[in-house]
Amino acid sequence: MRIKFASTLSLLVIISAIAAGLPCLAQTQQGPVIACASRRQPKGSQPVIIDLVVMNADGSSRKTLWSIQGNVGSICAPSWSPDLDPSTSGYQGRIAYETSMSNAQPLWTVPINIDLAGNITSGTPEPVNMSIQNEIGALRLSLGPAVWSPDGKWLAFRARRDLANQSVENGMYAIPWLAGSGGVDPVHVADPPDGVPMGTFLSWDPTSTNLAYSLSGNLVKQQVVSGSQLIPFSTTGSNQPISLITNALDDYRGPAWSNTDLLAFSHTVVSGRKTVSYLYILPVPTTAVDISQLSYVAGSAGADTPTWSPDGSLLVYRNDRGFVRIDMATSNQITFGSSNDYWPNWRH
Repeated sequence: MRIKFASTLSLLVIISAIAAGLPCLAQTQQGPVIACASRRQPKGSQPVIIDLVVMNADGSSRKTLWSIQGNVGSICAPSWSPDLDPSTSGYQGRIAYETSMSNAQPLWTVPINIDLAGNITSGTPEPVNMSIQNEIGALRLSLGPAVWSPDGKWLAFRARRDLANQSVENGMYAIPWLAGSGGVDPVHVADPPDGVPMGTFLSWDPTSTNLAYSLSGNLVKQQVVSGSQLIPFSTTGSNQPISLITNALDDYRGPAWSNTDLLAFSHTVVSGRKTVSYLYILPVPTTAVDISQLSYVAGSAGADTPTWSPDGSLLVYRNDRGFVRIDMATSNQITFGSSNDYWPNWRH
């Protein structure tokens, strides 16, 4: 299957961006590179089981690292950290995921080691002990995934904040990784005005400085790090959201920001009574672009939650059959995984 882009010029821009990017890491990573959540239904009346799964980017070497029964909790939106000990050979990092387990911290991480032969071992999941009571009311990480910054210093997530007057606000928070075992204060880095919907999905830029997310039908970016510090949200600050894509009718599924400054996201296209999500890929705009001026990638019906390889040469997204991997240089596609697999995330 070939990919149809908006124009020959846009395709040339994308290929040039890839050529100017990092060395081809996607082909040299050892061990599994895709993490995802997967649902399975045991025989009989047993509860659904949610697995934390890793695999290669063609579905091979599939391995379940951890499982939770659906009546106890869930595993949502796993996210690889970068290598947290690059001085040691192989990969030493973590996979973060959100869980809905009652009476528990909502954000957990699993320590992961991958040796040079590609063998993977994992530790026991550990909660991220955030000090979530230091604001008015409590934070609840129940609406969105946590995402690692490329430099491994920050975890960002969308959360709900229950206020003392029992109203609920959505906001975006980030925490340093890891500032002691006694609890980490999340920094409130973005807050939409009352009544303005904020999207579920976040993505860091390659510099670990800006976050992309959706806000009231617009895809925006916002600076949340200055130097070595997170920037607390302020209505009068200079780091206000900057629109990238405008006039959407639904939440953006993604976005995913590549190391080559390409932006991938899925968005619902309405045609008569039919609504289908399609994949869009374009260079990060320097000025806002109306979504009606963009063309989605042909053959990407049902697209959801895209994720890039470290060098930006490959893209994986989910559809109703499983995962699809696109080779950006050749437009070739392969399908892997199953329809029960969700939330793909590529190891960096």
